[in-house]
Parts: sequence; C-alpha cells; structure tokens
Amino acid sequence: MREEVNDLDAILEQSRIHGPRIIANFKTLFRVDDAELLASILRDEGMSIQAYDFPGTFRIWQSSPYGGLPYRCAAVKELLHFLARAHDVDCTTIDGFREILPHVSRAFKKPINSWGTTLVGLLQPGYGCNDAVLETINTDRDFKLIRDAGLNLYDFKKSPCWFDEHKNPTPLARQATKEFLRTMARRNDIDYTSPSGFRELIPALTAKAFSKVPINVWGTTLGGMLNRAYHCSPCDAVIDLVNNDDELVLIKNIGVERYDLSGQNCWKDKYGLPTPLAWQATALRIKLFAEEYSVDCTTVEGFKRLLPVFDYKQFIDVPISYWGTTLGGMLSSVYQGSHIDAILDAVDRRPEFSKIKEVGIARYDFPKVYYLWSEGSGLSGKGLPRGKPNDLARAMMKKFIVHVAEQRNVDATSKEGFEQLLPSFNVETMETLPLNVWETTAAGALYVYSSSPARAIGDVISKDSDFKRVKHLKFTDALGGPLVSRTRRARGNYSSKVLNRYLSKEGLDLGTLGFYTFSSGEKRSVRELLAKEVADYFGDHRLAYFGLEGPAFGSYFALAQHASIDTSASLIPERNARNYAVMKRIKNLRGVNDLLNGNSLSGAELFFGTAERALRDTQKSFNFIFLDWLGHLSPAYIRELNLGYERLKKPGVIALTLNQTPLSIQRYHRQTGFTSSPTEFLENWAGEREFKLQELDYVGGDKAKMKMSLYILKADSSLVCF
Repeated sequence: MREEVNDLDAILEQSRIHGPRIIANFKTLFRVDDAELLASILRDEGMSIQAYDFPGTFRIWQSSPYGGLPYRCAAVKELLHFLARAHDVDCTTIDGFREILPHVSRAFKKPINSWGTTLVGLLQPGYGCNDAVLETINTDRDFKLIRDAGLNLYDFKKSPCWFDEHKNPTPLARQATKEFLRTMARRNDIDYTSPSGFRELIPALTAKAFSKVPINVWGTTLGGMLNRAYHCSPCDAVIDLVNNDDELVLIKNIGVERYDLSGQNCWKDKYGLPTPLAWQATALRIKLFAEEYSVDCTTVEGFKRLLPVFDYKQFIDVPISYWGTTLGGMLSSVYQGSHIDAILDAVDRRPEFSKIKEVGIARYDFPKVYYLWSEGSGLSGKGLPRGKPNDLARAMMKKFIVHVAEQRNVDATSKEGFEQLLPSFNVETMETLPLNVWETTAAGALYVYSSSPARAIGDVISKDSDFKRVKHLKFTDALGGPLVSRTRRARGNYSSKVLNRYLSKEGLDLGTLGFYTFSSGEKRSVRELLAKEVADYFGDHRLAYFGLEGPAFGSYFALAQHASIDTSASLIPERNARNYAVMKRIKNLRGVNDLLNGNSLSGAELFFGTAERALRDTQKSFNFIFLDWLGHLSPAYIRELNLGYERLKKPGVIALTLNQTPLSIQRYHRQTGFTSSPTEFLENWAGEREFKLQELDYVGGDKAKMKMSLYILKADSSLVCF
C-alpha cells in the first residue's frame, strides 16, 4: 500500500528535471491538492503542466479546480487541441472538429502532450472516451458552435453500443434512426410524423440510404448501426422507431409492417421459401376481398363466395394498406406469379383459415384455371391449354364418374353400373354438377378433351385399372350430344342446338359456358322494374334502343315484354370478341323472336367495339339508352355518358348501373380526381341538363355478390317512384 507523500520538495525538484511522470518513482499516494500545488509552482516557472499530468494522482479525474472545468474535461480539451494542431485546424469550429472527429476515440491511448500524459485512466465502465468528449463539448463554452450543431455518441468513429445484453436495439439506435428520418424528410420537404408524409417518404427508406446519406454536419451515416442492431434491415429499424416514439403515434395507430417498407427481400427466407410475412400479406388481401363482398372469409361458405373474384390484377394493382403496398413483388419472387398458390399457402399456414384447411381446397377449385389439366406449360396464344390431358385431368374425370355413381348408387366399374351412368356423361352435367363443397365441376378438365365427354371418359377407363372390366365397352354413340371443339368454344361459335338449351323469356343464362351472367336474384327484378318504368314513360311509342347487353340479352328480353322496340333503329355494342360471336348466333336463332312479345332481335344492329366508339360512329339517335356497366364510374364511362346524351332523342331516358363497393369508389376518386361521390356527380350532371335522377340500390352478381346502384335519368319533370 502506498504511503502519503511527505517530501514535496524532492518531488518538485525531480519534476523540474524529469517532468511530472517522475512521481511514479516515489511510490507514494499523491493527492489532488499536492498535484495542484506542484503544477501551480511549475507553471509559474514557465512549464506548461497540469495537475492531471502527474500520473496516479488519487481521484484526479473526479476533481475540479476551483471555479474551473473538471480535470477530465480539461484533459479532453487538451487532447482535442492536440489533435487540431496535428491536423492544422481549429477544433472549436464545425469544419475543424469534423476533421478530427474520426481520430478522437483512438487518441485516448496516445500522449496528448510532451509529458506523455494519456487519458486511459479517466475511462470507466459506463463512461468511455465518447462520453468524455460529449461532456467536454456540453460544458466548455469554447465549443459552443459544436454544441449548437449537435453531437451524439453515434457521431464517433468508434461505434457505440447499438444493442443491449438481450440483443435488443438501444434507445440510441432509435434516436439515430429518427435523425435519419428527419434528414430524409428535410430533403424532400415532408412532415414525416404525418401519415401522408410518412407514406411519401417510404420509398426513400432503403439500406443504401442508411449507409450513404449523412444525417448531420459530421457526415455520420448509419450503415454500421443497421448492420449491428437490425441485421441490415431498414424496415426493422423504422418499425422499431414507430413502435417506440410518441411523435410517430399516428403512424403507429395505422400500423406498419415490414412488407410496407421493403421490396422482395421480406417475402422469402434464405432457402427461397415464403416467409410468414408472405402468408400474412396474402391473408390480409383475402380479408380485403371479404370486406368488399361482405362475407366471412374464415368460413367455408364465405370463402366459396370469394373463389370467383380472386383476381391476379387485384394482387398486383390494389394496395393492401394505407401505405400503398401491393403484392406483385411477392407473387413474382416466391410464387412464380401465381396468386392461387399464394392463397393456398396462406390457407395452409394461417390459423384463421383452419376451417378451410380442414375441408381441403386445391388449385382446381378456383374457377377458369384451365392450364392445370394439360401436360404442356401454360396456355397457347388462343388461350387454350397446351398438350395432352394430364393425370390431374384423368383424376378429375374419375372423380366425376365416382360422384355420379354414388348419386345413382351403382358400381361404375361393372358393365351394368357403367351403362346406367352413360346418360349422365354429357357436357351439361360435367359442367354443372358440383363435386365438392366448393362446387367445383369437371368443366376445366373437360376443356382439354375438346369438350368431348366421349374422349374424357374413354381416356379414364383406358388408363385406370379400376375400370378394367368396362374398358372394352363401345359407348361413344351412347354419349351423344354436341361435341364442341376447344377452338370453337374459345371463339364463341356454339351451335344453335347448344344455345337453344339456355333460351328462355328472361334471355340466356350462359354461365355454365363460361360467360358472365346476371340471371337471378335482385338483378332480374331491377331489369323488370326498369322495363316497366320505360314502358310507362313512352307508352305506345316505339323505342330506338341503345344498350350494353352481353350474351344474356337480359335487359332486351325484359324490355321486350313491356314496350315496343324499333329493332332496325336500335344498336347493341359489344367489345369482347367471344361475346360478340355468340351474340350474333343468338340474334339469328330461329325461335328467339317467339319469346319477345311481338318484338324482334334479329333485326337489331350489333356493333363490335366499345360503347364510346359505337356512339361516336353511329348516325342513329335513341329514345332509351341503357349503360349497364359492371365497374366504377371511370373517365371512359363518363365520356360514354356524355356521348349518350348527344345521341338521345329529347325527351328520352338514360339508365346506368355502377358498382358501389369501397374499392370501386376508391378507383373512381383516384382515376377522376373528383372528391364528390358518384351519386353527387350524377346529380350535378342531371341538374345541368334539366334531368331528374332517381337511384335504386341492389345486390348484383350470382356467386360474388356486389353492391350496385341503378340510376334513371329522365328528360322531363316526372319522378320515378319505387
């Protein structure tokens, strides 16, 4: 144990000769007041020396001279000036301090003056070199410019501790991330604390920006922090800040996920497999579909209603969150562009879909997935499956045979039982008979057999050993029925015999042939109501009619039951080539006019193209125009409405239908830029032209129910009453 010094004169004399470090030879306990006394005497004699230059002085770094800075700050200040002289800069200025900042941390182990003084001794657990510099800057008036510019632990080259003992990011990491957000926001003149500003800032919050963009005058970048605290994930850093910073509470309340902030990196793991985030995002997309169609997607019944409306374009074009996140990148990076595979993966992985998983669902349960059934890859240029029928197609046909046999309670593998089933092996049954809870039919599999039941059944029994007892039977003639080729079906070239099956006084329900139809429910009632209103309005006057019909001709058939139609003066446009082809055949069916109450369809003009083009090109004018739209009020539809008004005989009637789901309203606002609702727009449009407007809400669709509105605009003052 060291003894207290009792010979200051000897130490003083030796210090004059050898400098203050000679104190180490005396092996005595040197107190702060002793060091201060000797340093004062030596300074008076012209030596530049401080009390802390005497090594081993007891508690020197915890002490302060009377009225002055703590010795530790004075020593750090000397170190900073020593570095400044070495770099020929002024360390009290911004530019000068920035020059020496990268060298400060290492300088603590090196001498700061000619006496060989180092500052290693002032470093303690929890008080490092960076802390010492910060304390000096914040207490010494000479460093006011540095203090005003702001200096933090993360500005030093020696990285601070970005995570705690539990490997969680520290408040310092969040503070640095916040400064990064501020910097990026200032660059783009954005308020990053507001949801709209944060959304605008998201594309700039990249790993490259963290590594390259300085967040202050010291040139500090956060690539090292991102690597150590957040495993190189900028989205994790931003989300950590959002969840822990009161200034970002509005962002937190909306909710931010990793997929809102990053690209494809969050969708797959190191093995290239989908991550839980991919399942979560897909589940959210499914739930948004469910909200739009007012169903519970976690139940079998609700999920079944969504199957026809799951749409690839919705995945890639429509955001799933306030931040504009779409799932096109996810589909391309981990699901080879298949939204169906993404849905099936979410159903398999997410607990909320346990009921769906328990029942079981496969890719063929989604409508119109024709490419599943052939050995080739994908579809041909004509939209037909490439290659011969595959094992899945045969399995589906076998499932159909077994299902029909179970219904008839016969053995399909015996000669007697198989012959009893032959009448059921026809196109209509194969396309309409549900084989499971999802109402999946054999229509898709039949498609690759050129819609030939004979080919489909023959393929199954010739290759499946379960049917070895019936494979020798000659049954092609027994199946009979029209065998429509794939090419003719794709072009809409159906025979009169096929089309006549679907003909009725309400029009044609061609849903089983793959055409959209609204032949049941409220849509039929709305057509009937509209036809009666138009008939009451015009009385016995013959109508020149312009209408969007589609292959069902539902509105035309309804109107024909109540009004007199001038067929030759009427015009029906159709822009879909397949629809147009089948409509031409329907128009010329031998028995169609017999169902039109004295009216005719065969004399009506069909126009191949859009309604807008038809209205521009025709020289006809019309008493009644029905724009039976399925979607939202788009700029193209508004042009059609204006052209329809120009072609309308006065007085006359215009009717139109619009989809009123939240997604449709959102698209209307985005595409038109209008802040008013579609109804308000139409009210203003009608008022400017002295029309009266009435609106009727209804639910449209057969499987996928949609909120719709019918609008009737009359050119006189009478009101329409429902």
